Amino acid sequence: MKILSESLRAAAVLLFLAQALYPTAASAQARVRVTGDQTNIWRPGFTVVAAVAQAGDVLDVVRRQGNWYEVVIPSSELQRRQTGFIAVSRVEPIDGAPGSAPPPASPGTAPPRSAVSPRQGATSATAPPASTGFSVFGLGGYGWFTANDSFSAVLGKSGGLWYGGGAQFRFNRRYFVEATAEHFQATGQRVFVFDKTVYPLGIEDKVSLTPLMAAGGIRIPGRTYTTYVGGGAGVYLVRETSDFADDSENVNDTKGAYRGLVGVAWPIARHMLAAFELQYTAVPNGLTGSVATAFDESDLGGFQIRARIAFGR
Repeated sequence: MKILSESLRAAAVLLFLAQALYPTAASAQARVRVTGDQTNIWRPGFTVVAAVAQAGDVLDVVRRQGNWYEVVIPSSELQRRQTGFIAVSRVEPIDGAPGSAPPPASPGTAPPRSAVSPRQGATSATAPPASTGFSVFGLGGYGWFTANDSFSAVLGKSGGLWYGGGAQFRFNRRYFVEATAEHFQATGQRVFVFDKTVYPLGIEDKVSLTPLMAAGGIRIPGRTYTTYVGGGAGVYLVRETSDFADDSENVNDTKGAYRGLVGVAWPIARHMLAAFELQYTAVPNGLTGSVATAFDESDLGGFQIRARIAFGR
C-alpha cells in the first residue's frame, strides 16, 4: 500500500508539472514578432484597422489562414479578448523549442475575405479597403475674404466663422464626389468710402453667405491616414440687408463659384473619420456696390481652414 501511495503521489506531481509547462510551450510555438513599424492589424472583413503594431511587438497567434495570421489584438486586461489579421510577410516566428513554428492553417478553413487581393497577388502585406463607401459629415472653420478691405470696412474684420455639412460618395477606392452646404453670417454697419477713407454711418448692416457646392477628387490612402485633393463648382447665395434701406439698396443675389481643396483624414472610431483641410474659393464679380468699387474689389471668395467629422464607410 505504501508503494502504491508513493506511486500515485509521483504521478500526481508529474501530471501537475505537465499541465503547468504545456501552456508555456504551446504559447511559445504560437507567437510571432512584428518586423516592421506601422503594421496594420485588420478586423475580420478587412475594412477597419483594429490596431497598428510596431517592430518588435510580440503577438499571440490563434491560427494561420493563407498568407495571414489571426492574432490576439493587444489590449488591456479589462477588455474582452479580440482577434485580428496580420500579414505573414510582416512577422517572424518566435522559436519556443527547436523546430517550432507558428501553427499552420486550420484544415478545411477558407482564407478570410480580401486576404489575398487578385491585383496584388499572394504576397500582399495590406488588405484593400472597401471599393465604395458613403458618409455624411459636419464641418466648421475660419475663412478670410479676398476682398479684405471691403469686409474690414463693413464688418470690422476680414474673415469669420463658417459652418455646414454635406455628403460624400467614394468609388473605385481612390475617387470621391461630394456635395456641401455652408453658411457665414455677420453684422456690421453701412459705411461711406471716399479716397479709401472709411466713414461709418451707424446703420446696421447684415451680411449672409450660403455656398452650395459640388466637388470631386482623388484620395491617396496611407497606413494611418488618407490625403485627398479635389475641386468643384457651385453657387453663392448672397444676402445683405440694412435698416432704413429699401429693396433696391438691399442685396439678394446668386453668384457662380469655383473651389479647390486639399486635406488629410484619419479614423478616430469605427465608421468615424476626422479631417483637416485647406480650401480656396473664387467668386468672380460676386461683390458689387460702392464700397467694393472704392477698393477695387470684386471677388467674394477667399481662403478657409476647416475641420470635418464624418460618419459612414
